[in-house]
Amino acid sequence: MNIKNNLYGIILAGGGGTRLWPASLDVCPKQFLNLTGDKTLLQLTFDRLKKFIPEENIVTITNLKHVETVKSQLGKSHIALGEPVGKNTAPAIGMGLQYISEKNDNDPVIIVCPSDHLIKNDDKFINATEEGIKRAEQGFIVLFGIKPARPETGYGYVHATSGTFREKPDYETALKYIQYGDYYWNGGIFMFKLSTILGEMKKFTPEILANLDNYENLPSISIDYAVMEKTDKLTVVPVDCGWSDLGSWDAVYEVLDKDKDKNSLKGDVIAINTQDSLVYGTSRTVATVGVKDVIVVETEDGVLVCHREHSQQVKNVVERLKR
Repeated sequence: MNIKNNLYGIILAGGGGTRLWPASLDVCPKQFLNLTGDKTLLQLTFDRLKKFIPEENIVTITNLKHVETVKSQLGKSHIALGEPVGKNTAPAIGMGLQYISEKNDNDPVIIVCPSDHLIKNDDKFINATEEGIKRAEQGFIVLFGIKPARPETGYGYVHATSGTFREKPDYETALKYIQYGDYYWNGGIFMFKLSTILGEMKKFTPEILANLDNYENLPSISIDYAVMEKTDKLTVVPVDCGWSDLGSWDAVYEVLDKDKDKNSLKGDVIAINTQDSLVYGTSRTVATVGVKDVIVVETEDGVLVCHREHSQQVKNVVERLKR
C-alpha cells in the first residue's frame, strides 16, 4: 500500500479569532482572512498539507455556518464537516476521526492542524512530518514542538523528552525554558495512527466518541486536556519552521514585511513621522502622524487603536461588544 494514500489530514477551522477584531469577526474569523499575502490562512494550511497528502484525504472541521465559506476557498469537492456548535478541539477531532474511519479501514496516519496559524517554511515543516510518520507508525502520538523564538508567555510549552505540558508561564519561567533548550511551544499540530488516538480517547474521554451523533451535548474540551496531558504515548518532534499563531495584532505585525521606519502598512495609508507600527486599512484612507509602537486597524465594522504591547487585550473589546 502506498503510504501517501494512507495519510490523512484534519484541518481545524472552528476558531473565532477574537483578538484580531475588527478584521476577524464571528461571521468571518481569521482563518478566512488574507492577512499576510495572496491567500487566506485556511488556504495556506490546505496547500501545505496537499504537498504530502492526497487532496481527497484532507477534511476540514468548521462551524456549520462556515461550511460554504470553506468550500468557496478550498473547492466545492473539498470535504467540510460542520459542527452545530463549537465544542473545542477534542470533539472536532472526534468528528474528523469518525469520517476517516468510515472511509479507510487500513489504520491510516493522520495529521491534525489548526487552520489559523502561519508557517513560513513549508519545506522544514514537511521534513519534520517524515519523522512524525515514522513515530506515528510505531504507535506514538506525535506533537510537533515549535522551537521558541523568544520567552513567550502566551503559549503553552512541552518538554521534549518527558512530554510534560506546561501551561502559559510567567516571563521568568519562559526565559528559563529558553535557556534549558529542551522546551518547545505547543503549536497544536499532532500526528497519530487512527487506532492509537481512538484507543487513547476511549481510555480518557469515552463520552466523546460514544456521543458524536449527539454533538450538542458533548463536553467542550481541548484535545490537550482530554488526551495529550494524560497519555503515555506522547513524543515530541521539534520543528523550526517560522511558525506563528497570529494570536494578536502584534503577532501579525511581527510576521509582515516592514518599511524603513519599521512600519507594516496595508491599504490606503498615509504614515507621517510614524515608526514601529501596524496600520491596516480596508475601506477608507487611514492617516497617522507622530506615533510609535501603535496598531491601527480600520474596517467597515470598526476602528481599533491600541499600543502594540496591549494587543492581547483586544479580546476584551469583543467581550464588551457581546454584552
